[in-house]
Amino acid sequence: MLSTGKFKGPFPKSSPYDFEVVFIGENLAIELTLDERDEDIGCYISRIIEGQPAQDFAVGVGGKRVRGRLPYLLIAWGVRWPSLTKVRGLSLKERMPIQLHDYAQMLKGHGQMVLEDNPTFLDVTEPSYEVIRQFVKISKGSTSK
Repeated sequence: MLSTGKFKGPFPKSSPYDFEVVFIGENLAIELTLDERDEDIGCYISRIIEGQPAQDFAVGVGGKRVRGRLPYLLIAWGVRWPSLTKVRGLSLKERMPIQLHDYAQMLKGHGQMVLEDNPTFLDVTEPSYEVIRQFVKISKGSTSK
């Protein structure tokens, strides 16, 4: 999927409780993160600033979005709640391949702008948590694979 030549990597980075793998394009980066303390596996899309993925979490100094979670950004682009496999009750080790597969499917199915390294993908407002809850509620029956 990332073999289009638009992204370089993977570039792994770790700290005592976090592990991250980053694929870097000319305009965007795809960050796969593992936070062992919070037992969270995430996929973020960030803007490339001075050759590196943005360090700010959401909005940079200039007021422009520089980073966001892939599922929330897809919702902002009008994608109904991306299909996520139910992983409640599974260990972090068991969840990793499942959630990484889900993120890959999101990119393949709805992330063409990201895969094309198009920076306008981040030029949206992430939905509020109320909107996200509404999407989750609507698709509750369809989240299990």
